[in-house]
Amino acid sequence: MKKTKKPVKMVLLFMLSCLLMFLMTGCAEEYQVTIQDGKETTEITANSRQNVKDVLEEAGITLGDKDETDPALDEKISGEITILIKRYASVTVVGVDGTEIPVECVGGTVADAVEKAGITLEEGQVLDAEEDEFLTDGMTITVTQQPAVKLTVDGETKNVFTSAKTVEEFLEEQNITLGENDRVSPEQSEAIKNGMKIVVQRVVIKEETVTEDIPYSSETQNSSSLAAGTTQVKQAGQNGSKEVTYRITYINGKEDSREAIDEKVTKQPVNEIIVVGTKQESNYSGGSSGGSSGGKTVVSVEYYDDCDGSGHGIKVITYSDGSMEEVPY
Repeated sequence: MKKTKKPVKMVLLFMLSCLLMFLMTGCAEEYQVTIQDGKETTEITANSRQNVKDVLEEAGITLGDKDETDPALDEKISGEITILIKRYASVTVVGVDGTEIPVECVGGTVADAVEKAGITLEEGQVLDAEEDEFLTDGMTITVTQQPAVKLTVDGETKNVFTSAKTVEEFLEEQNITLGENDRVSPEQSEAIKNGMKIVVQRVVIKEETVTEDIPYSSETQNSSSLAAGTTQVKQAGQNGSKEVTYRITYINGKEDSREAIDEKVTKQPVNEIIVVGTKQESNYSGGSSGGSSGGKTVVSVEYYDDCDGSGHGIKVITYSDGSMEEVPY
């Protein structure tokens, strides 16, 4: 039986086909490509035969008519790169006076749109969106003026612009922590208003026990053995003492009030006793018909016991001329 040989031409064609396939697949280098679309990040593998447009299509990312890319769509992938997608956006910036300013940006942020609108934010003016937020088509950005509040706390007074809605939110915004007894004016539930004054008073309440004197009193005793108009100390007075516990309120470090909440007598006071003389010198001769006083005679003498609580009696002398005299005894 005779062996047949394969034609040399067919062998060469097969080898050429294999070489072509190797060149088409083996020679294309692959790279890691990052696609940044606003805040969205996509990682994809691409090869050197592809351009930016091919990579975006493979990643399923669609571009608008006015959107742009960096690098350009027709640029070949030549290494590990980041493709930045710049989205077109037509937005409106509203100023503090209500004026609406249309702005067009490609790949811009809120800050870019405000700058392009010719607006410079002044103290206390804020945006209703974060400055680094990427723009989206049809977006509205509003500039507002925050209310100014005068804050007094811990010995310092300052003007503060705030976005808080209530006094309570304002204190949280300013990182002010209230103690158990601290006071705030106005009430924490009150709504923030422009020009409002907010005062925080640091209140500390302490208890203190002190020793105090109890003043002695003076009392008098009448004595008929002492001449009228003379006095004598029968007993010297001495102060007593007591322990008093006070609840003291300090506001911003200064005493505001104190209240006695407990009291204990440790020594009773000793009263002073003063003896008052009531003895009268006689200026008549006595009797109902023989005495005289300055050319007049005593007609009668009547005695009245202590009737007014003074501690001594009264004698009433009636003279011949009809005059009368009251003399203590």
